[in-house]
Amino acid sequence: MRVVCRAEPGKEERSFEANKLVLTVPLGVLKAGTIKFNPPLPANKQSAISRLGMGTLNKCCLRFSRPFWPTTVDWLGQIPSGSGQPVLVGFQAGAAAVAMETMNNEHLIASAMESLRGIFGKGMPEPIGAQITRWHSDPFSGGAYSFSALGSTPSDREELAKPLAKRLFFAGEASHPMFGTVHGAYLSGLRAAAELHANS
Repeated sequence: MRVVCRAEPGKEERSFEANKLVLTVPLGVLKAGTIKFNPPLPANKQSAISRLGMGTLNKCCLRFSRPFWPTTVDWLGQIPSGSGQPVLVGFQAGAAAVAMETMNNEHLIASAMESLRGIFGKGMPEPIGAQITRWHSDPFSGGAYSFSALGSTPSDREELAKPLAKRLFFAGEASHPMFGTVHGAYLSGLRAAAELHANS
């Protein structure tokens, strides 16, 4: 079995050969077609990949020198005291999350601070650090999690999970009924490992 992939657009292709393979790449990578299979994936599996959706949920994490927010307000979380880091995390989903990936960090931080000042007033401190995700444009993920898009069914996930020729095994949250979760990804890995072992 031979797998050819390109890590990033414009980069040189690399090929891998193996007797058996457990493939754990995100659905977004499969949908992008950056991995080429020889022979190609069966039509049923390609259709399942096409029908399932890949969603985007981005985070804007702002670190401050001190906490200035109450800990009893809904949707305000608190980093455990042992971390010593006062951090607020904002979430952006869907089309808005994809759109924010085209903006630079300075613009996104300023927009987040404008929203926070509307809640806490102008006396709040400026952030001393920030971390912003861009899952949609990441070539190694193509999104944050899979979802059941219009026209897809649970059987599409079952099709995605099916081994091929007792040599190629599929894992990842998109191939499990508990999709969109870390535990779904973990359980899918256990399933794929058991399938590989049974066919060794």
